[in-house]
Amino acid sequence: DLRNAGYIQVYYDETEEVKAKIAAENARIDILNKATDLVNRKDYSSAMSLLEQLSNDPRAFNLIGVCHMMADEYDRAEAMFNKAIQAGDNFAPKNRDEIEKARMAN
Repeated sequence: DLRNAGYIQVYYDETEEVKAKIAAENARIDILNKATDLVNRKDYSSAMSLLEQLSNDPRAFNLIGVCHMMADEYDRAEAMFNKAIQAGDNFAPKNRDEIEKARMAN
């Protein structure tokens, strides 16, 4: 009377629609990873070319802002950092603060 055991097994079939969504998400993540690598190698124009495909993806806003900042496009960079901050990016506020330093240096 004190013991009761039970379990439920749930199986999901992946439909073609789900597979397509997963493939699309993997492609976006791949682009983000490649763009991050390019930014780390200071190839900002190539990174920006990749990121144009993700201009509406909140995960790309901060990276796009970095590319603009490094190209001395401070107003565009600041706008992207603000969008990234609104989307909850933790790195964007520090990057936005760096714009003033960059403006002073130029």
